[in-house]
Amino acid sequence: MGEDRDLLSHRQSISRHFACQDTASSHDVDGLKLLYYGPSMYPTLRPGDILYIRPYGPEVIRAGDVVTFVRPDGARALAHRVAFIDEGGIATRGDRNSAVDSGRLRPENIIGRVEYLKRGNRLLKMHGGLAGRARAASLRSWRWISQFGTSRLRPAYDLCTRSALLSKLPDTFMRPRVVSFLKGKDEELHLMMRGRLVGRLRAGDKQWRIRRLWRLFVDETRLPRHPGDL
Repeated sequence: MGEDRDLLSHRQSISRHFACQDTASSHDVDGLKLLYYGPSMYPTLRPGDILYIRPYGPEVIRAGDVVTFVRPDGARALAHRVAFIDEGGIATRGDRNSAVDSGRLRPENIIGRVEYLKRGNRLLKMHGGLAGRARAASLRSWRWISQFGTSRLRPAYDLCTRSALLSKLPDTFMRPRVVSFLKGKDEELHLMMRGRLVGRLRAGDKQWRIRRLWRLFVDETRLPRHPGDL
C-alpha cells in the first residue's frame, strides 16, 4: 500500500529546521509544521510539501480529513486521509491507495489535521470532511477509469501509435516542434506541441520518451535523434 514510505520528518527536527525561516503566512497558520515525502497521497500531497498541522482539541475527527498520526507500532509520523470511523477505531487510507491501512487508530494516535500545505511559494487550503471525501472518491474513480480504459483500448492505441495515423493531420492543427536545451555539458532535445512539453530525448537515449496520448500525433521516424540533426 506504500504507507510505510509516506513518512514525515520527526516533529522536533522539523520545528528546529523551520525555526529560523520566515514563512510569509506563518501568522495565518498556527500549529506544527511537518515536511512531507512519500507517494501514497499523490497528487493531494507531494514530496517537499510543508504541512501545517492543527491539533483537533475539542473538534471532531471527520471522515475525509487529512491527518498526521503515529501508528501504535511505529515511531514516525504518517499523513493519510481518514477513510471512515467505526466502533473499531479510525481507518485511514492514502489517496493513491485502493485499500485502507492495516489496523485502526485511536484519537490519541492523531497528531492533528492538515489545515494548509505550502508548495513552493503557494499556500494551499486542505479541505476535509465531506469535501475531502469527495476528492478522494473522485481520485479513485479517475484511476479506475484510466486503468480500465488503458486495458481495453490498448490494442487500438498501439495500432494508432505504430501507424502514426493522427500525425497525418494538417500541421496547422498539431505541429510538432523540437528545441535543444543545454543540460550541464550535454544537450537535450524537447518535443513541443501546442505550447506543451510532450517528449524529450536525453543525451545517450536511443528512443524518444513521449507522453502517452501525444504519441498518437507524432511520427517518431521523422524526429531528430541528435541536436546536430536540427
